[in-house]
Amino acid sequence: MSRFVWLIGLIATALATIAVAPPAAAQESGGLINAIRVDGNQRIEAATVESYMSIAVGDRFDNQLIDRSLKTLFATGLFGTVAVESKFTEILSSKTAKFSPAYDGAVARLAEASWRSMYESLLSDPKRFGKLDAAQLVKHYLGMRHSLTDEPGENVLMYVFWEPLNATDLPEFSSHRSEVDHFAAEVADSAVRFVSLSHSELWTAWEASCEWPHLPEHIGALRARYEVNVRPPAA
Repeated sequence: MSRFVWLIGLIATALATIAVAPPAAAQESGGLINAIRVDGNQRIEAATVESYMSIAVGDRFDNQLIDRSLKTLFATGLFGTVAVESKFTEILSSKTAKFSPAYDGAVARLAEASWRSMYESLLSDPKRFGKLDAAQLVKHYLGMRHSLTDEPGENVLMYVFWEPLNATDLPEFSSHRSEVDHFAAEVADSAVRFVSLSHSELWTAWEASCEWPHLPEHIGALRARYEVNVRPPAA
């Protein structure tokens, strides 16, 4: 199977993926690039995206050139920033929001009103979210705000989490989902768009938007491993 390197970003409002495929024999560099595929773009033509890249089909696979292409694409302003926070079974443990005093200054300098209110509410009630690690999301948001430029492009903080097939029957997962919805509603006016979805929802989105020929097999393996029922705890 070919080795793929994924460059991920946001073009306008669409999540776009760019796959660069050398032959299977090329593990790091040296092989010729077989294909470059742009998926998920809606407002920008694939040819426009490819025109900003430092690599082309037939070039030798080179990680440094791919990295340079990624930086060039983001410098155009067509792309935004996507930060991903992923959780598996961590949501089963109770959460208490904790911040060092240094975050007061960062919030004052960087946070928009909605995120500042979220920060202040967590300081006031650290156990407000029992399953969602809201403090970690606030910290990720501040990190994004610190690194963002004034260039156009959508910026997204994506929260991806695992749920069993019978999540609605399990209070821990139902509570987590409810807390995620409340968190999202409270920061909905931010320039950094907060997006949340389960792993299953993410895989469904991949199926609808990506044409990589090996994707169905990959998603099938993920679903077989992680889409399971969990036995409720004994009463």
